[in-house]
Amino acid sequence: MTFVGSPAVEIVWSWAVPHLERHLTADERARYQRLRRQSDRDMFASGRALLREVAGTWMGVPWREVVLRTTCARCGATDHGAPVVEQVAGAHPAPHVSLTHARGLVMVAAGDFGALGVDCEPLDGALVAGFDDVALAPSEQAALAGEEARLAGPAIPDGDRSMLREARLRTWVRKEAVLKATGQGLATDPREVVLGRWSDPPQVVAAPGPVPATRWWMVDVDPVPGFLGAVASAAPGIERARLDVRQVELDRTDVTGATATRHA
Repeated sequence: MTFVGSPAVEIVWSWAVPHLERHLTADERARYQRLRRQSDRDMFASGRALLREVAGTWMGVPWREVVLRTTCARCGATDHGAPVVEQVAGAHPAPHVSLTHARGLVMVAAGDFGALGVDCEPLDGALVAGFDDVALAPSEQAALAGEEARLAGPAIPDGDRSMLREARLRTWVRKEAVLKATGQGLATDPREVVLGRWSDPPQVVAAPGPVPATRWWMVDVDPVPGFLGAVASAAPGIERARLDVRQVELDRTDVTGATATRHA
């Protein structure tokens, strides 16, 4: 697909695969080796591989020429944090990117209009203890409490319990997408991001920083059943963005060919 001439957001996802260390820099290999579980190593390497393939496609250069830099919003370290694609001389403009990993799935968002964030979580993933108190704003907690009160009885049916769990996870992935788009991630208290009802189209009611809540654009992106995702941005002109979501297979030998469609 080619989006030349209009703002675009592209979501590309893949299942993690082994043996992609060739896509890593020396610093990334060191981080890869520090991970204890092979599944985590595979997700990390797959995420970097997919990110380089997507960014290379946007710029019209081989993935080997893509340089990523990271800076942690919390501590300032450069060996971890949100990735930024450096511009390659003579290439098309580097995209703004965001990356997420979720139980064997890696997903990259790329856009040409400004900072963006993407998040994805498995629907049956574990919620942290005290999730409502640490992640939800008072209005969000009240909405969920009202729903739980409505369903209250001798026992909440399993289907309703699943709905309440999905409500919390849906709210979370939307929040984290916004937090990533601000560049601060979890260095910002997630309770400062206030969202509309989980069952409604995504809406930012309040967010940290100078950007008005009405400027935020957000779309739910659920790549496959069992996973919830969202992408967000407050960049000017984002309301005109076209969204493309697709899967690639990282274990194919022609991954570059599978992703090289932006400048076709």
